[in-house]
Amino acid sequence: MICLSCKKQIPDKADVCPFCDTPVSHKEQVVKEISIRRWQRWFFYGVLIIVFSGMVGVVVKVYSINSKILAEMATAQRTITEKETAAVKAQKDLQIVQAEAAKAKADIDNVQSELSGKDEALATKVAELETTINEKIKITANYELLSTALKNISVAAVGISNEDLNKIPVADVWPTGLDTDGDGLPDDVEQALGTSATSTDTDGDSFSDKMEISGGFDPLGAGRISIDKDFADKQRGKVFKQSWAGGYLWYVGTDGLRYFLGKTE
Repeated sequence: MICLSCKKQIPDKADVCPFCDTPVSHKEQVVKEISIRRWQRWFFYGVLIIVFSGMVGVVVKVYSINSKILAEMATAQRTITEKETAAVKAQKDLQIVQAEAAKAKADIDNVQSELSGKDEALATKVAELETTINEKIKITANYELLSTALKNISVAAVGISNEDLNKIPVADVWPTGLDTDGDGLPDDVEQALGTSATSTDTDGDSFSDKMEISGGFDPLGAGRISIDKDFADKQRGKVFKQSWAGGYLWYVGTDGLRYFLGKTE
């Protein structure tokens, strides 16, 4: 029992509060204590209902946000798949055109060799053939299809720092393109990797840039590149855009290796 005057716990059979000497009316005391305890119980129920309602609201909000995120991820994945398919087709078309152009150029060289020293009529024939072949070579303008596809892919690409990008091993597969220093790495790739396009050995350690990259070594200094296989495996199927070099795209394949896609800017 609690004294109504000093609010201290007193014996249930006490007639006077031993702390403040206030007389105790058991009938009045019981009624008031029941009233207080009833109020306390309803107050507890009210707090419990408020807390439960808040938890339900939070759960509904989190579920709504997660559903939206999953839907956006599914849309982005479909977009990437479509762009990858377009890029592969454009790359194949470009390779076919380049092969035809190379064959046509070889045909020109053969004809020029055979007609060397021949009369003017034959020389005129060669000139006409060259004109025809040059028109065919112009078909290589289909390269713009690949460039457009890469720009579309870049829309769904994720920005990534050079530090994180270096954690993913580089696939020893390179696109065709201008290779000024002749080390097997196109100039665009060298710019994306940070190596020199005019020197086969950027760090001067007697090993070519391509040899070091293929072997997992740092072409810009000593030692190996800090590869993180677990990190690389988690990035499979993603397209990244280098945040420090404008427009360069990389794709992480199912083998956990990154493939150079090209430049979009």
